[in-house]
Amino acid sequence: MIITKNYYPPALEQWRDELEKKETEIFKLRHGAFLKQDFQGPISYSKPLIELIQRGKTWTEENLLKELHIDPKDADAVGITARQLEELSKFGLVRKEPKGWKWAERDI
Repeated sequence: MIITKNYYPPALEQWRDELEKKETEIFKLRHGAFLKQDFQGPISYSKPLIELIQRGKTWTEENLLKELHIDPKDADAVGITARQLEELSKFGLVRKEPKGWKWAERDI
């Protein structure tokens, strides 16, 4: 007789959703200054966001949010991500292409 064990918890999808919500809240707490129009002082960019874009492929905002485990329905988190990309673009580090965002190759 073979006994099969269920290795996946029955509520795995619910756990994933809860984890995404918690990661979204942490993201907003760390980078919420990007929501302010006239933010001043030191500001922290999302290192995982930058590392993803540096991989060399073109990323849609939807794919970036998915990879970062950020809830795409959370308007503040989406706004923070968009604002960071815009600010990185001003420094010439990323560029917006028709299919999404890409790390900008720079001559130094």
